[in-house]
Amino acid sequence: MRGRCVAGLRVDRMGWVRPIASDTDHGQLYSTHYGLNDGTVPEVLDVIGLDLAAYRPMPGQPENWAISNKPWVLVSRPTGPDLYGILRSALEPGPSLLGSFDKRISADLAVQLNASLALIAPSKMRWFVGRDLYGHSQARVLFEMNGQSYNLPITDPAWTSRIVRRCSLLENGPHPREAIGISRASKVLLTVSLSEAFNGYCYKLVAGIVVIHDF
Repeated sequence: MRGRCVAGLRVDRMGWVRPIASDTDHGQLYSTHYGLNDGTVPEVLDVIGLDLAAYRPMPGQPENWAISNKPWVLVSRPTGPDLYGILRSALEPGPSLLGSFDKRISADLAVQLNASLALIAPSKMRWFVGRDLYGHSQARVLFEMNGQSYNLPITDPAWTSRIVRRCSLLENGPHPREAIGISRASKVLLTVSLSEAFNGYCYKLVAGIVVIHDF
């Protein structure tokens, strides 16, 4: 819908929130919704204050909250170590990820889940470039989660073009995380989200790549 999906963990440890707009067809957000008071837009690890007007869960997306028309406020950038405990407590151990061991789940099962977002600390990560349904280049990541292997597309706008560009300069095949400029000493977390239903399935997407140097 040419909009954005934004989600985050509440600092009061009450779990995930996916803010949605009441004036768009699918709740997608545009810059007029998510623009911050300093003129920038939300980034991974920002602490943001925003007004949640009403709880608006949707089938398969229980974290949804409708936002008011009040501006979003940048509290701090990036999150400091004092809030890392929130990230650690939110980590999903696996091996199952959002209801299955596959890259997708049926739409019928998705509506029964109590979460459509998950924060994970993957192991054995490797990046590569695949093709989407329309034949376009698609950034993807291979990883393991408590021994279970996954192969998922990446939709994080801060990383997709970077991964495609850097991996395209290398030989075909998966590449280590250093290939896109992430040091081995850094901790990498992934935010995985379920897509809306498409042809009867909801697909798992890596919606956020979180790189922390002192986690």
